[in-house]
Amino acid sequence: MPTWPGACGHGLAETTAVYGFGKENARFLAAMNTKGTILVVDDEESHRYTTRLMLQHAGFQVREATTGQEALQLVEEHPDVIILDLHLPDIAGIEICRILKAAPATAAIPVLHVTAVYPGAEGV
Repeated sequence: MPTWPGACGHGLAETTAVYGFGKENARFLAAMNTKGTILVVDDEESHRYTTRLMLQHAGFQVREATTGQEALQLVEEHPDVIILDLHLPDIAGIEICRILKAAPATAAIPVLHVTAVYPGAEGV
């Protein structure tokens, strides 16, 4: 069995062994492989649109939220993964993540933080 990146064989066990993922990340990869539901939270319509198109093309079901409050409501549907913008108009993305990770029902949902702001931007 190959044990280096780029070797033949692409199973979850090989990926886990090669990259040293722990159990939580292995569950994340497994969720991604099942073509489950992804909640995309972003106040920018163009960002949600392009993300939705890519994910739907890959076979995922996509739910969308434009605010933190809407995200907290939609998370009750138990998405497999959340893609969360850090800069939302009502609640900061990091605060939403804290709320989700503090609640036993949502603590295990993987959250991927995204932002269009970069460290060198003026006013950041």
